[in-house]
Amino acid sequence: GGVQMIFCGDFSQLPPVKGHYAFLSPLWDQMVSGRDGSGAPGAGGGPLGMAIHELKGSHRQSDDVAFYMLLNSVRVGEITTLVRNCLKSRVGAKLELPDGVLPSELTSRRDAAAQINLEHIAKLPADTEHKYDAKFTWTRGRLTEAARKMHEDIVRKNMITPAELVLRTGAQVMLTSNLDLSSKLANGSRGVVVGFGAASGTSPSSVPQAAAPAAASAAAKKAGTKEVPPPVEYPRVLFTTGLE
Repeated sequence: GGVQMIFCGDFSQLPPVKGHYAFLSPLWDQMVSGRDGSGAPGAGGGPLGMAIHELKGSHRQSDDVAFYMLLNSVRVGEITTLVRNCLKSRVGAKLELPDGVLPSELTSRRDAAAQINLEHIAKLPADTEHKYDAKFTWTRGRLTEAARKMHEDIVRKNMITPAELVLRTGAQVMLTSNLDLSSKLANGSRGVVVGFGAASGTSPSSVPQAAAPAAASAAAKKAGTKEVPPPVEYPRVLFTTGLE
């Protein structure tokens, strides 16, 4: 007991795949508004001590107030004539995007989006393909192997980015978390992979080619030394902001 809980969500998003919105539950009033069977408000936000904190700030549209207000109007279902006309004016508009960046396609299901991504990747040069496997690190407490596997399976199932990410030059990509808000690289920022290279601080020309790992391994065995894995080649991405 005594564990503090934080529940996060946005009731303006699509409804749950299974079940109903939390506020439709008969327990909602008791938990949040604090009303019990007699209708009397409870202390501390509710019998369970729950209180609502609404986040109102917008970082992504902080420099475009008109766009922010339009999005918020759509979000709460208040479509005025001004909002409607503004949206209609963008139908068929030509997007000003950096070379190679394509407009995003929106789907209602993850599997449909995954299929579109696979079809797009298949059309790109196979000799530029790089694969990246998700690595999980537990920094708090010790877990048994069974518990670690259970938690890892839950994370894999719910993570937005694929556990195995396959990229090729020309792949369309999107950030799934805030990277650098000062540079406008936030969750949802779009870009295109323009190549691969060594991490910052090393020269891309020093990154070994595809045949280099085998040659390095043979040389290590011959010399009787421990094999050193080749440097990882990271994707170079050109974002719609023009930043690479």
